[in-house]
Amino acid sequence: MIKAVRREIKEELNIKPLKITDLKFKIVVEIPSGIDVRFLEHDEPHSWYSVENLPKILTYPKQIKPVNLIKGML
Repeated sequence: MIKAVRREIKEELNIKPLKITDLKFKIVVEIPSGIDVRFLEHDEPHSWYSVENLPKILTYPKQIKPVNLIKGML
């Protein structure tokens, strides 16, 4: 699974992940900071947020709880 995630990130974003963590129910990927990441096949609008900043941005408590769980696992 981790090899597939690494391959897809390289194919879709053209970056090398710093760290990939398998949490059994989700895969968390750490990418280098300070680079402009764009999808190679599409120019879809997107935003990237650190795990630390997600609770400030998310609006629903049901979204924030899993983020805090993931932060605790990392």
